Amino acid sequence: MRWLPRSLLVTAVFGLAMGLQLGLHHADAVLAYPLAVDDGEGLMIALADMEARGAPLYSPLDEEPYVANIYPPLFSTLMVIFRKPAGSLLAAGRWLSLGGALLTALGLAWCVAVITQGSAFPRILGGAAAALIFLNDPETLYWGCVARVDVLGLGLEMLGLAVLLSRPRKRPWNGAALALFLLAGFTKQSLVAGAVTGLVTLFLLDRLRALRLATVFVATGALLVGLLVLATKGLAWEHLVVANHITWSPRLALYWWKVFLFRHWGLVGLAVLAVFVLGRFRSTAFPKARGAAILLPVALAASLTSGRLGSNTNHLMEALAAMSIVIGVALATLVTRHGRVGLLLLVPAILALVPIRGGLRLPAETGAWWMGPGPEARHDATQLLEALRSIPGDILSSHLDLAPLAAKPLLYQTAVMSELAARGLWDPGPLVRRVQDKTFSVIILDAPIDMIDVTEDVRFPPAVLIAIRENYTLRMRRGRYSFHVPRH
Repeated sequence: MRWLPRSLLVTAVFGLAMGLQLGLHHADAVLAYPLAVDDGEGLMIALADMEARGAPLYSPLDEEPYVANIYPPLFSTLMVIFRKPAGSLLAAGRWLSLGGALLTALGLAWCVAVITQGSAFPRILGGAAAALIFLNDPETLYWGCVARVDVLGLGLEMLGLAVLLSRPRKRPWNGAALALFLLAGFTKQSLVAGAVTGLVTLFLLDRLRALRLATVFVATGALLVGLLVLATKGLAWEHLVVANHITWSPRLALYWWKVFLFRHWGLVGLAVLAVFVLGRFRSTAFPKARGAAILLPVALAASLTSGRLGSNTNHLMEALAAMSIVIGVALATLVTRHGRVGLLLLVPAILALVPIRGGLRLPAETGAWWMGPGPEARHDATQLLEALRSIPGDILSSHLDLAPLAAKPLLYQTAVMSELAARGLWDPGPLVRRVQDKTFSVIILDAPIDMIDVTEDVRFPPAVLIAIRENYTLRMRRGRYSFHVPRH
């Protein structure tokens, strides 16, 4: 019966190839699209563009450009470094995200392999299942193709966890893991679930070493933040902490969890089953396997950041990675203890790799949303950018990507600056006067200004919208863009 495990492994690889067709098609469509496909992607393009122009990443919030950089500098700096080989800042950011998805998959497979006990085959099988479920998940298909900080940071985080648990008592491996954790934190400051999980797991194995590593991790992180704040004369603190203190709502967190559950009902059910399976073997579990049990609640707690204004399901990526690891560990454990019976868990896992109705991905009727923009959309976007480049002077837009992609500076960041104005931390008066003086050649909004409720809009302060209404008029609408020009 040796042919059975091997044939099932071949089946899993075949399922991967089928499932990745959807992901590769989506990635190809997004990489060829010249505009941002997500608002957060537009922000990263703008920040990298500022750095490429030689402007400081953290400038006074009361001076133009009115942009709050709420992220550490690593991702935007890498975008600038890789813009030449990638061809543009936008492409560089997207390739970094794709690389992050692959790093995450490697980290997940590695984690499962080192925290489970048994022969090589079940550990490899469990690791492959964890990696492939993650790679073929709808969230990875989307966020893994856009220029965002999330997936690259997650990849560094999961790789750090794998390195730490591989050789928990080897100093060089400890140092490499801490470096990866710090890089993850300086990509996105909320990505700490992997570091917490690794240090707590190590504490259960070697308390003294864990305490030393935790001290070094906290001290090094604090030192680097302090140096960044000192180098920017305190402006980094104003951006990363003060401006980042955005309204949090439990209703918003619940909303995004509902969206996540709708897309992942099968995966969540499989993770619950995996937790039950691991619970059955807790008395004889491999000590490192506690890492999987620790990571899941820590990642779920971290997902509460999805309640911040402007958040999305990208804040649930750590939870997705944690569920993938738990499923992989459960599969490896079952195969080790029960042989062919344990391989039954592979059946629903393979379903996650195939884009069919009833699988673990989106229902068929909504799956087309993940396919990315087609040739007609790419053509229209190219024409739009060419038209904006030909317009003299500055533009003001509710879409953060339009200005930098049209070779113009981003002068105002929507939503965050409006939030700061509502909290009394930013005065929109200078921007209002620019609108009143009609210094913008064109103002691009999501809807005609007469249709926008100035008291409900979250992108601009009411005073700015009122000034636009009084001094600009709708010239034309094109898709989701409404172009306004100065009144004569």
